Amino acid sequence: MAQDAGTLVPLVCKLVAQSLLLRERSSEDERFVIISLKDAGQALQQQAHAVHAQAACATQCLSSNAKR
Repeated sequence: MAQDAGTLVPLVCKLVAQSLLLRERSSEDERFVIISLKDAGQALQQQAHAVHAQAACATQCLSSNAKR
């Protein structure tokens, strides 16, 4: 999934403002920006993984019931 900077920069800015991401310049090359999850972002990531697992289970359950 490739996105251009015009799409990503506003999204990253919003997530930084919500304290979900940390944005830092690379000490080796200031042209690079390192983006990492803050604690709140990691918690949200875990919730998203749980939702994904529940959806996958529900889909398998529905498809196996439909075959019967």
